[in-house]
Amino acid sequence: MLTDDPANCGACGHDCGGAACYAGVCLPETMARVPNYASYDLEIEGDDLVFATRGDVTSSGAVYRVAKTGGLASVVYRGFAADPSLAIAADGSIIVADSSQARRCDLEESAGTIVSLDAAAPSLVSMGRRCVASLTDTASGVAWIEEASWIGALSTGRSPDEAPSVLRDRMADHYPQNLVRVGDTLLWSENGTIMQMTAGTATPVVSGLGLGAEILAFAADSDDIAYAWRSPYAAAHLIVRSRASSAEHVLAKDTHDFGSPIALDRDFVYVNMDGGLWAFARTSGERQQLATGWFPAIAHDDRYVYALRETVRTGAPQTEAVRMLKPAIPAQPFTAPFGCAAPLTTCVGELEEETCLDLRSDPAHCGACDTACAPAETCAAGECVCAASSLVCNGSCVDPATDGANCGACGRTCGGGACIGGDCMPVELANRASTAVHDTAAVYYAATSQIRRLDKQSYADALVSQLAAPFNYARYLAHDATKIYIAADTGLLGPTNPGGIYSVAKAGGAAPTALYADRPDPRHVAIANDAVVWSEDASDSPLALNNRLVYAAASGSGIRGSFQPTALYAGAGDDETRGIAVAGTSVYWALGDSTNHGAVVRVDLAATTPTPSVLVALDFAPSALAVVGDNLYVTGGGQDGKLISVPLAGGPITVHATGLYHPGSVAAAPGGGVLWIDGARYRSIHDRPAGAALARIVMSGDDVNAWTVLLVDEDRLFTASNGIHVLRR
Repeated sequence: MLTDDPANCGACGHDCGGAACYAGVCLPETMARVPNYASYDLEIEGDDLVFATRGDVTSSGAVYRVAKTGGLASVVYRGFAADPSLAIAADGSIIVADSSQARRCDLEESAGTIVSLDAAAPSLVSMGRRCVASLTDTASGVAWIEEASWIGALSTGRSPDEAPSVLRDRMADHYPQNLVRVGDTLLWSENGTIMQMTAGTATPVVSGLGLGAEILAFAADSDDIAYAWRSPYAAAHLIVRSRASSAEHVLAKDTHDFGSPIALDRDFVYVNMDGGLWAFARTSGERQQLATGWFPAIAHDDRYVYALRETVRTGAPQTEAVRMLKPAIPAQPFTAPFGCAAPLTTCVGELEEETCLDLRSDPAHCGACDTACAPAETCAAGECVCAASSLVCNGSCVDPATDGANCGACGRTCGGGACIGGDCMPVELANRASTAVHDTAAVYYAATSQIRRLDKQSYADALVSQLAAPFNYARYLAHDATKIYIAADTGLLGPTNPGGIYSVAKAGGAAPTALYADRPDPRHVAIANDAVVWSEDASDSPLALNNRLVYAAASGSGIRGSFQPTALYAGAGDDETRGIAVAGTSVYWALGDSTNHGAVVRVDLAATTPTPSVLVALDFAPSALAVVGDNLYVTGGGQDGKLISVPLAGGPITVHATGLYHPGSVAAAPGGGVLWIDGARYRSIHDRPAGAALARIVMSGDDVNAWTVLLVDEDRLFTASNGIHVLRR
């Protein structure tokens, strides 16, 4: 019977190539199974499949490579955000557009990047890219749709911070989608039209469908364009159009539940619709269902159709890379027999419903209808075995995507936090904290008037000391080997807010010592060259600015001096302190205002006569700064923010990220890495290891704000704002 014969599945000679045949359809073979939902791209590169998964909350999106014959899916790069889009360049490198956002791309959030994943190491192609989609390679580089409103391109070898070429300008109410390259021609859809552009030519309309029509998806080759469209409140239609003659014929009318994508080869058009993957003969329109499920990406070679299928197992989303043998020619209509055909088995569910299942390979029904494999196992020949994506840790099969004791690698514990997609989730250790500092043993944090100590090993939380009125609000902290230094005030905001500088022993046991009381609005305390340094208002006027830098003996024996930036650079008179950083005996003082300019001033407190000088003038208002190795990193710029660095001794500016949205805190990581915060509604912490071209989102959400304090160890990140959280890096 042709409905269940794997050697003649649906038609004489249609061999399923080892897969089962059911109802005249070869069942999909699972090539790989990985955590998280699928992205919308599946590429073939030589003998491999290359695809991406989406991140969520943490940056657990990843690019995978797996042999077309199946096996272990190797991680090319882990750390992408919500919606990575990828393409294969002419040299075989993988080009990825990363939104750099923890949730679905938002035009009012920070911009992302385009990166190249080649054999050597990831490299940055373009920065400041906002909501890139439909990435494709070109003869000279890469092209993409950005902000759902314009088309950009960048030639190979251009600088990452260079503005891209604009192939299609923004147009009101035009929303380009589905960028496709055929030879040297780019095609895309705009509302109800399909457009094309060949290098050096204009942009003609290929197919116009009238007011209100919508192109849902399309694919093209040198001969035809296959597209699905619908008019408002109507079902979709699948059309094939000749590129030479513009003649069209309808493959399907009034289809429902139509979703991207479309793919086509010489004989068939493959579409994701009506709850499955279908093949339509290009000439006759006869159709055959290849598989059931949701398939957000499709690719093919001479023998197989490959697709990504989204599933949920044990409550966690998963992506399966599957393959199906191409249909016989012509495609046969789909007809279902009565009952289950071998090798499928009838299983009865909780609601007494009957389902046909393959007990040889179904991990939820392995060898028997009621036998489920463990989360880290898969089903092979009716037996539960370690899944290809699993690890064997201490002799046991574990799922590195969900195992909190082996998250992403054997022995990488999340310390009580959940493991999702191979990333550890943050754990709350304390529910109140306004600022914090740390050393190798503990985190010291302020909770209103209290100074508290959180042990890094046991996470035991204890009171160190408590401030008394009137200056009983600890706003900033610094520390040295034995003491914590506090910039405290009344807890009010506004000019001339009085306060003081205090110290307390890390060991506790005594009230804080007032070093310098009744100071005007003290902020940004630091320790340098046995001096305590802070910024404060320059006068007692209601319009006073916090732009005086004061340094005094850390013992409290007296103030040694102060500086104002008034004559150091143009516009300094109305600039305010945005942060203080220390390297050795030198203090780095960031100043700026709302006019989108500022500077970093350097002063060496070990000099015979400490004198401030401008390290670097800025064309943006700085937000924060941090010393990272031999460089000073600075964030700022508001809605058009950036991350830059400059050598501590002075020198040229290096731009590391553009298009950031109100970037805030920045911090050094051991070994020369850097972390920073940006975003609006969804604040995110980005972590870029030393020597890496790319950063990844490691934390986002309500527990992150612009001024969250970042305390970085080799393997952990502690954050302070609305509490203390710890996250395994």
